Amino acid sequence: VTNSVVANDNNGYEVPEDTTGTISSFDRTLYRGGKILVSLSTHDLQYHQMAEIVVAHNDLTATIETYGVTSTSGNTIATFSANIVAGTVYINATTPGWAHVTAKTISTLIPV
Repeated sequence: VTNSVVANDNNGYEVPEDTTGTISSFDRTLYRGGKILVSLSTHDLQYHQMAEIVVAHNDLTATIETYGVTSTSGNTIATFSANIVAGTVYINATTPGWAHVTAKTISTLIPV
């Protein structure tokens, strides 16, 4: 694939209960945005959620749209947000009080 980058994070990011944590990030000077496929599992592996996030930024603000949220629990086990700090765009997951999750991501990023 040319003019884009695909990043696969199989190690996962831990996001404890009732917390916001970073699940993906990229350099805003290199990439204008992209698509992040997210797989979430609760710590006890009882519930799972998939979502697709599209992110774009204007160097100051990162904006996301979340699609295709599917959860085996019938409840959302995380919601998503984005922000920019010191030249890095961060994609974050926020968990409810009952869900400690591990997030794995696959990102396709588009250059500036």
